[in-house]
Formats: sequence, structure tokens, C-alpha cells
Amino acid sequence: MPLPESITVKISTEAAGAISLTPVVAREMALIELVGQIVGVTAKDGARLAAILRRGSFILGGSRLRWEPLSLAQEEVDGLLSAFPDPDPSRPFQRQACIRATVCGASLHTAIEREEGARRRLWKRRSFWDELMSAAESAQLEYAGYSYREGADVYRMAVSPALSAHLRDCAALLPFDSLARKVRSGVIVRLEFSVPR
Repeated sequence: MPLPESITVKISTEAAGAISLTPVVAREMALIELVGQIVGVTAKDGARLAAILRRGSFILGGSRLRWEPLSLAQEEVDGLLSAFPDPDPSRPFQRQACIRATVCGASLHTAIEREEGARRRLWKRRSFWDELMSAAESAQLEYAGYSYREGADVYRMAVSPALSAHLRDCAALLPFDSLARKVRSGVIVRLEFSVPR
């Protein structure tokens, strides 16, 4: 029997607390879209994907997805997973294609989209994004893997105390004060850069 192109997925909210009634939404979803949602959490793990599809239930964030259970042969699971790229450490970092930088520290994990970071404040020649890209170009970036959730290769670099202080000072270049406060809220120990394929 051939794989269905689409299946009906019931989506309900996993509300915390006592008894609560939440609406259930039934949505027709392409099978590959459902697999993409699962792979975004589990990565390309064929055995786990087959078990989840066979169970007919998956929790994604605050939602529970349910569908008619699917029992797939190994070659069918492999065929579905072949639609998703594999990690490729040989791919070089491409500054112009980078869409997101994440500033990380002990109590700090702030994603900055290129559009946000590249905006310049009035009378400023450089943006915070320029500072991040300069840091990336002057460092040895490590390939950290492929993020199925983002659909992007992820590169990372360690941040020295001096660079951490510099970037925290440069947060004043960000056009949104709330974002600048987040960047200044802790010591930056690592930067991660997302480059979609």
C-alpha cells in the first residue's frame, strides 16, 4: 500500500493545570510536513520516527498532534528521511547567507535575526550585525551540526572576555532597547550562527 500524501492531524493544546477544555482542531497535513515537525525535535532517527508514526501521537511545544497510526517499512521511513539534509561539516560559513545569530551565556540565550541586528541607529555607521559578522570572520568557527527545526547549518565560536565586553558595549547599536538589555544581561561565552540551505 503506497504512503498517503496527506493525513488528518488533530491538534490540541497541552494546557498545564487542573482540568481544562481546549478545542481540538483537525487539519489536513502533508505527510512530509508532519515528518518535518517530528524531525525538528528528534533529528534523523529512523527508529524513533517509525515508533512515533506507529504510535500516532506527538507532543510539539504546547500542542499534542494525533493521527491514525502508520506502520511503515524501513525503506519507507528511509525514503521520508531522505527528503531532509544530513549535517555536512565541510560546508564553509557564508556570512552573506547567515540569517540568525544567537548570543549565549550561563543565563543568556538570545537569538538576533539579521533584519533586527542589521538596522542602524541614527548617525551610526555600523550595526550590531556588523560587529557579530566581524567577530565571526576573525574567529575559527566550529561546525555545530544541522538544525532540522531551523532548516539551517549551525556554526559556533567561543567568546573571549574581551570580546564579550565589546559586544555588550555594542548592544547600544541595536534598534530595540529590550533586545539590547537582553544582550547586556549576562556574560557572553558563545556565539552561534545559523545559515539555511
